Amino acid sequence: ANGLGDTAIGYLAGSGAATGSELTAVGSNAGVQVTGGRDTYIGNYSGFGVVGDHNTGLGAYAGRNVTGSYNNALGYLAGDRTRGSTNAAIGNEAGSGVVGSFNAAFGSSSGQNTVGSNNVAVGSGTATGLVGNNNISIGSNAADGVSTNSAISIGMNSVGSKDNSIAIGSTA
Repeated sequence: ANGLGDTAIGYLAGSGAATGSELTAVGSNAGVQVTGGRDTYIGNYSGFGVVGDHNTGLGAYAGRNVTGSYNNALGYLAGDRTRGSTNAAIGNEAGSGVVGSFNAAFGSSSGQNTVGSNNVAVGSGTATGLVGNNNISIGSNAADGVSTNSAISIGMNSVGSKDNSIAIGSTA
C-alpha cells in the first residue's frame, strides 16, 4: 500500500497498488495490484487485480479481478471477474463473471456469468448464464441460461423466456 491513507494488514496486502489512495486491504494478498481509490477488501485474495474506484470485497477471493467501479461483493468468490459498475453480489460465488452494470445477485451462485444490465437475481443458482437486461428472477435456479429482456421469473426453475414475459410457479 503506497497511496495516501492506505491501510494494509496481512502478507503482501495492498502491494503493487499502482494508483489511488485510501485503499483498505486486510488478509493475505488482499488488495494486491489495485488501480483505483477508496476500495475496501477484507479476506485472502479479495480485491486482487482490481481496476476501478469505490469497490468493496468481503470474503476470500471476493471482488477479485474486477474492472469497474462501485461494485460490492460479499462471500467466497462473490463478484469475481466482474466487468462493469455498480453491481452487488451477496453469497458464495454470487455475481461472479458478470459483464454489465447495475446488477444485483443475492444467493449462493446467483447471477453467475450474467451478461447485461439492470438484472436482479434472488435465490440459489438463480439467473446463471442469463443474457439480457431489466430481468427479475426469484427462486432457486430461476431464469438459468435464458436470453431475454424485461422478463420476470418467480419460482424454482421458472423461466420467463420471451421478452416482456412473466413466469410464475415451479418450472413455469
